[in-house]
Amino acid sequence: QSDGLGEVIVSVRDANFHPLANAAVDVFSADADRVGDVFNEDGSCYKAILTGEGGNAEVCEIDALDAVTGLSGDYDPGAITVNVEAGGTTVWAWTGESGDEVEDGGEGLASVNLTEAAPVTAAEAKVTTDLGEGVTRVHFGSTVTVTIQLVGAAPARADAGPPDDGASYTVIMRRVSETDVATSDPLPDVTDDNASVKTTQVLKVDASGKATFTITASDPDDTDRNNPPGDSDADPAVPDKTDRVHVKYDVTPVADGPAVATGMGSSGTETITFSDEREVLAGASVKPATDYLLAPISGSANNVVTVTVFDQYGGPIRGHLVKLSSTDTAGVALDDSTFPVARRTDSSGSVRIGYTYMGLALKERITAKTASNTTATATLTEIPGAGTATNFYWAEPAAGPAVEIMSVIVADLERNTLVIDSEDGPQLVIYDDNDQFAFKVGEDAQGRDITEATSMAAFEEALADDMENLLNPDWVGVSSYDPTDARDVARFVLDVVPDPGA
Repeated sequence: QSDGLGEVIVSVRDANFHPLANAAVDVFSADADRVGDVFNEDGSCYKAILTGEGGNAEVCEIDALDAVTGLSGDYDPGAITVNVEAGGTTVWAWTGESGDEVEDGGEGLASVNLTEAAPVTAAEAKVTTDLGEGVTRVHFGSTVTVTIQLVGAAPARADAGPPDDGASYTVIMRRVSETDVATSDPLPDVTDDNASVKTTQVLKVDASGKATFTITASDPDDTDRNNPPGDSDADPAVPDKTDRVHVKYDVTPVADGPAVATGMGSSGTETITFSDEREVLAGASVKPATDYLLAPISGSANNVVTVTVFDQYGGPIRGHLVKLSSTDTAGVALDDSTFPVARRTDSSGSVRIGYTYMGLALKERITAKTASNTTATATLTEIPGAGTATNFYWAEPAAGPAVEIMSVIVADLERNTLVIDSEDGPQLVIYDDNDQFAFKVGEDAQGRDITEATSMAAFEEALADDMENLLNPDWVGVSSYDPTDARDVARFVLDVVPDPGA
């Protein structure tokens, strides 16, 4: 029976309802929308879609590794992942003699469907702003919203509610104003010594584990607008002048509240700079229409990239000339890609650029540059800031039967497709619920892998969580793989790399 959100308790009793201690218990689960597929026509289990619970490695069989009940006749397998979107997670439990296997289609097995996931325990606080990627300045009069959100442990870091006694955070803001400074002047450190204003407030997170505060600033000299003054245009030697206000916030937990997370877009300390300087080119984003394509066996393949050019405020820059180029990951220019002449961005600051590729499987580094004109001999200039280049993967189907364990560079879970790095270039593998899945959990004394069987759903969930952290990818190895036979039962082993931030 269920004894809490995302939890079950298994009770074993004799004919007189007395508790049975030391009874072996086999516990497994499946998404509720797959219950009809759990048992085969012959009454055996379709193990590919089942997840062992409580460390159960061999589902649908009583063996020496199964957990046993305590003196109370009860067994608690611990927290169970509930797939709410699938209508819940159904859990089965049964007992028997060693060597017994499920062979009657679940007849006599106890089961319960869990429809609500256990609440996520808050492990840390994620602090983020609503500023866009690459934004370094904010217009005077604009408002920046900062959000404090409690999250669970890595790698998922799902939103979490507050602890029983709540959670509060101290927010200190310091403000420094500057007038008629050169736009090229370095930003000052904001400290207690130079701050003109310092405020302190304590925010308590709400029932969803969230709290917010806002930051805004006005021009300290509103007699001029859209600096620099006109005379600097006439004399390039005269430095552009601007007004700036720097607001620094520090977020720290009160007492023993969850600590503030760092990395992955979260920072408990950040300085927001408001300005009236004129808009200038500050960066670009390069986004292919897809993460990967198959490298052409013969002839060429087509790819499409969207480039968006923006100023320091995050606003689009229209009519800007952009041209693509590419290298391999070592920085060597590629002759395999043919790019068109420079194209202009539209009113949204974006332009779609198609090109052809005639090479083998490899990782291509696509870079957007500013062009002086639309001719083939146009001078190309680097666009400042990050995000002006991206990796694209030209993959080839893995031949099998084995794919050496390597990092996952693309996880296309909608198409059940992985692109795995290799010395020969990106390798594409396809999986389905007929395959076997496992997690690598360690190594034995002889250096051989120790694995734990899992379901396709849990395999995909672990991949989805970790693909958010591109600096710390998971590794997958494949064996018994036949890309030409849909009936093939391949084995996928996921080596979950520990998150440095965990």
